[in-house]
Amino acid sequence: MLRRYTAAVDGKTSGAVDLFTTVKDIHPLAIRAKLTVVSGLVSVCTLSIGTNAATYNNLILAVALTGLTTVGSYLQLTPVSPVAMIPAATLVRANVTVVAVGTTYTLEIGLLGDE
Repeated sequence: MLRRYTAAVDGKTSGAVDLFTTVKDIHPLAIRAKLTVVSGLVSVCTLSIGTNAATYNNLILAVALTGLTTVGSYLQLTPVSPVAMIPAATLVRANVTVVAVGTTYTLEIGLLGDE
């Protein structure tokens, strides 16, 4: 069975933010970052995604969201290899390591996985 998780991330705020807690064991199939709000953009943010405290980078290594400048556009993020199963009741977080420069820069992070 496929399950989809989504959560908003403010790319102008540094640090880790909760995305979601898994309901069941899940095998990630795809992770994407979709730009939902942007204004006055000078530069994009860099973020990672994971379950490992303090760096949160065991699913997606830190990546600059280069080219993600238009509302509605998205990047398919490349997971680390091999991709591990995420156990049930596990908190997944995004970690903004370099903030976007501009007035607003809001993302929707989506994960599609197989339970």
